Amino acid sequence: MPSLINVITQFGSSFKGLSNYLNHDIGQANTSERVAWSATHNLATDEPERAWKIMAATAMSQAELKAGAGVANTGRKSHAHVMHYILSWHPDERDGLSQDEMMAAAKASMSYMGTYEGEKLGKKVTAKRTQHADEHQAVIVCHDDGPGSAPHIHIMLNRCHPLHGVMLPDSKDYEKLSAWALDYRIAQGKEDLCPQRTKNAAKKAQGIVTNNPRKPRNIYEQEQAIDEADPASRKKALLEQQARRAKELNAKDKAMKRRQVESMRALEDRHVAAERTERARATEAIRARTANIRGRYAPKVDALTDRQTAEREAFKEARGTAAGHVRNFMNAVKAKEWMREIRSTRLRALTHGMKLAVSSGFQENDMLARHRYEQGQLSGRRKAEQRAVTRGVRMDEGLKLVGLRQTFYEQRNDLLLKYGMDQAKLKAEWKQLDQDRLATVAEDERGRRAKASPGGPSGGLGQEEKEGVGAGVDMEVGTGAGGSGINLSPTPQEAPAVKDQFDQATATPQPGGADGGDERKRAVDAMKEKLKQARLERQKNRQKRPRPRI
Repeated sequence: MPSLINVITQFGSSFKGLSNYLNHDIGQANTSERVAWSATHNLATDEPERAWKIMAATAMSQAELKAGAGVANTGRKSHAHVMHYILSWHPDERDGLSQDEMMAAAKASMSYMGTYEGEKLGKKVTAKRTQHADEHQAVIVCHDDGPGSAPHIHIMLNRCHPLHGVMLPDSKDYEKLSAWALDYRIAQGKEDLCPQRTKNAAKKAQGIVTNNPRKPRNIYEQEQAIDEADPASRKKALLEQQARRAKELNAKDKAMKRRQVESMRALEDRHVAAERTERARATEAIRARTANIRGRYAPKVDALTDRQTAEREAFKEARGTAAGHVRNFMNAVKAKEWMREIRSTRLRALTHGMKLAVSSGFQENDMLARHRYEQGQLSGRRKAEQRAVTRGVRMDEGLKLVGLRQTFYEQRNDLLLKYGMDQAKLKAEWKQLDQDRLATVAEDERGRRAKASPGGPSGGLGQEEKEGVGAGVDMEVGTGAGGSGINLSPTPQEAPAVKDQFDQATATPQPGGADGGDERKRAVDAMKEKLKQARLERQKNRQKRPRPRI
């Protein structure tokens, strides 16, 4: 049986983007080689492509679901309907891990997330109903990253309840999953795979806040070896280790950004090349089809040209005689289509006929105009067919370009989602490094102050004060219950003068009874004020000097 060692949770608002990332290879919307298997929970389909659409429709119908269930649609609205978390096992368990065991772990983990009726969620918020994640819609996807990799599954959960539309509370989800993982590991008898979780659970039981993410084995062994060294060597080793970590993270950051730029540029280049190929294909198709149309119309153009040439030759031969004049007139009248074109009114038709009957020159001009009309008609039909063909090819090209652009957007969203996850992991590593640096500096500062204080860590009188050598005043002016304030301890150079003043103010007998006591009190107060002013002046001088960075 497997033993869970790691839990990662995230929130989002895009079912489609996360589904594309989980069910396809990175940057490849048409392949899914890394997907070992996928399953659904509380959904009427096993197809991931239909599952995310149903989940998105449920989230968009949240108001209607609440109204149908009688739940008040009040409070601040959230668009983070998508919950994504990962369950990861140890690489050694890769061979003996089955799909049924992974699915059982996924369903068991979902039963831990959520709330019980009356459970306290925040300062003024209390759960009104029992609601757990196993009541919600989910898609489970298992990824196989190759031999030696850690087996893991991704759970895409719809936080909107499919019956009453109430969002799944996310209070302390990580702690709940961590508790479930601890119970799961103990039940399998493999506590050695993640011992830190057991330690954290013991600290939490004592009320100690823990923030101890998993560390690589080499870092863990280095820190264990450093703990055994002396404090000075430990500080030096820690600082050197943190410097190496910072250098590694910086190089990792630069490499990650370079990979992101290269992958995005490669995606854009592929998209531009695909669009260019599609436009070239459409242009070539238009060229081929218009050439085919011109080829079909070439015989018609030749036939029309031959007929018109013969008609002009016959007209020239017949124009010198009366019979030829009559024959040319009859030929002009027989051109019915042309006559319909110019015979818009009866008066115009009568006038045109009279001119044809009288003038041979008008007959010739009419014949030439008719020839141009016939040529224009034939050319217009050819061009109309070419325009229709071009329009159809361009429409098909536009549809394919829209499909290519949609595919590009989906692939780009997948890359952006991956970039966001990588950057979030790197940001967490930088944050942990900063916390380690601050802890190292704070620990060293505490040790330095403990060594520099006259009485050691306890703050009491040192040996020299007890013997009366270099005696001074160690006082603090508090600013509240925390006890933080201004240290009025004199420097070693001031100590002799301060001792003389203190002895004079406290040891000299003062006459006058009560008046003598007042005089002594005023002297002590004046001395304290003088020491306070000197200490404040030294603090101002220290603040003006630049402090070295660690």
